[in-house]
Amino acid sequence: MATTSYSPDRLRSEQQPVSGIVSALRGLYLLLVLLFAGAVIMQVFFAGATLLADARYLMDHRSLGIAMGPLPLLIVIISLFARLPRRIVGFSILLFVLYAMQYVMLYLFPALGLPAAFRALHAVNALVMFGTALHLVKSIRQVLLSKARAE
Repeated sequence: MATTSYSPDRLRSEQQPVSGIVSALRGLYLLLVLLFAGAVIMQVFFAGATLLADARYLMDHRSLGIAMGPLPLLIVIISLFARLPRRIVGFSILLFVLYAMQYVMLYLFPALGLPAAFRALHAVNALVMFGTALHLVKSIRQVLLSKARAE
């Protein structure tokens, strides 16, 4: 008799039935990650508008950056309650850390006496956050689609 071995993540997310609440949380998770990715795009727009059009856009950039602050934490919390695979939870935590690093690069780097050029990593980190958010969108869609096929 042939046996098939499944990783614990696969067993947890694909083989076990999920309740309606877990399904709803997974949908909410996808929505929040898409919202976060959209907010990053808007942040890039405001940063570009600040540099190329009018410096007053910097206030919009800062305000949106602060307003999107709860999203990474909510994404992590919901990833846990939605019983998502560990890999997705790990990337959710990474997204939270990357968001926190935005403030480290802007405020802690100068306080440590690092050259001002190190603050430019703030923009590079935004690209990494956007890529991570897109990866999470792709990953949660696979979970949702595999669940739909199983039913």
